[in-house]
Amino acid sequence: IIARPANWLVLAGIFVAGSSLGLNLDIVGRLPFDTPLQMMAVDGFLYGACFLACDPACSPNTKTGKWLYGLLIGSVAVMMRCFSNYTEGMMSAILIGNLFAPTIDALSRLNNSKRNEREEG
Repeated sequence: IIARPANWLVLAGIFVAGSSLGLNLDIVGRLPFDTPLQMMAVDGFLYGACFLACDPACSPNTKTGKWLYGLLIGSVAVMMRCFSNYTEGMMSAILIGNLFAPTIDALSRLNNSKRNEREEG
């Protein structure tokens, strides 16, 4: 983050979505790990979040897009790890996020242009 190859917005989105969804699943008793912190510390979650999801070539370029991209990856990773037998849900979540990254970027740019038109008019 200090050297700027990874964007902190993507990391923050992943950890916000992962921890909040993990905490809610822990409250209802559906989390297959002891704690949400343990869920994020094992099986490649941190590696995927810090190195693979923050690849600037695959992530959106807008600030809103980066937040949505991180939230999507974090929530899909937790859902896949909790409701399937596939423990490496983070890698699949990153692929799903990369699939939707251009759409998220285009929608956030469209939203920003409409907001700018409303402010000018």
